[in-house]
Amino acid sequence: MTHRQKTLGLLLALLMAILAFTAYGCGGASEPDAPAAPEADAPAEAEAPEAEEEDEEAEEEEAPETGPSVTDIRNPTDLGGIVQDFAHLRWTFGGMEQVYTYEGTDTVDGQEVDKITIITNDGDSKNTFWVEDGTAVRMASNGDVLDDDMARMLMQPFLRAIFMPFTAVRTLNVPRIVNQVPDGWRIEVLDTGTQDFGDLTAQVTRVRANASPPAVTEGNDFTVIWDIGDFGDFELIVRWENEDEAGDEQYNFLMSIEEVRLR
Repeated sequence: MTHRQKTLGLLLALLMAILAFTAYGCGGASEPDAPAAPEADAPAEAEAPEAEEEDEEAEEEEAPETGPSVTDIRNPTDLGGIVQDFAHLRWTFGGMEQVYTYEGTDTVDGQEVDKITIITNDGDSKNTFWVEDGTAVRMASNGDVLDDDMARMLMQPFLRAIFMPFTAVRTLNVPRIVNQVPDGWRIEVLDTGTQDFGDLTAQVTRVRANASPPAVTEGNDFTVIWDIGDFGDFELIVRWENEDEAGDEQYNFLMSIEEVRLR
């Protein structure tokens, strides 16, 4: 086996492992509880209807709890976003650690481009990308530059898998859920405090978000815990954890950002 074939094999194995972890804990929705048997009618006291009306009015007047104000979520979902904002980002996803580092600029075909690395699991895999205007124009894996055909085949699936937990933040529109609490969502603030992320410190608010119809289809209810880090000028979802195994598998994962450094 040549060195190039070995490199390709390692990259494919890594890609398959990451893709497998994107659905690592998903299970089907639990069966709904059987309805309780109706109770025999009992004579109601005169005040009962009035008390029920008062309870209903109180429920209608009670506003749903919202989370912290979220105005500028910057969880990167592609190379353009991560290159623009971050010099260094370390996070875990599905039991695998990813470390992104901005390496500066380089020259490809006479053009100055950005150069970045993404290292997986403490050096098991080191992938380098040369990025021009948010698009990768060259890729190397463990030091071997991939030819154009191989890079086109592997690059986008690899990057989609790497950015998957951050893409979920955008797909689900977390800021809208936290700020507005649309129908079917329930938000509960659990805790707040400061947390260090390397050189940066954020005010972190932990919220529990529960989705039920009409926010999701029947039988796909799910509950997630979000740690929302306020870094002053922007926010990050610094932790995402499903509280149960039910619901849509694309939102059923564990992700935690450990270190942040800006450009």
